[in-house]
Amino acid sequence: MDLLAQKRVLFVLIFLSTASFAWAREDLFRLSRVDYFDMKARPFERPETGYGTPRVVIDLLDHPDEATALEYLRWQRERMQKIARAQQILDKLMASFPPEALP
Repeated sequence: MDLLAQKRVLFVLIFLSTASFAWAREDLFRLSRVDYFDMKARPFERPETGYGTPRVVIDLLDHPDEATALEYLRWQRERMQKIARAQQILDKLMASFPPEALP
């Protein structure tokens, strides 16, 4: 076997041993099965409050019937009443300040 053929065989052997060590190391340290964010241990939870979709909307979409529709309408009416009340307070405050005092 000439020198070039020996170098090729040596290269292939080194590559295979290095690659097999890398694959074995992955299984040895279980890197392929690491759950970095602990997603398997925690079930998916839909948010109740905050910036997520409100529970009443999810219930209506998941189980569309008269009961969930009525609950949605009650929630929507209460929400709109709160928005209207907040707007009244803001309008009252805006009227009491001179225009140059507001940002």
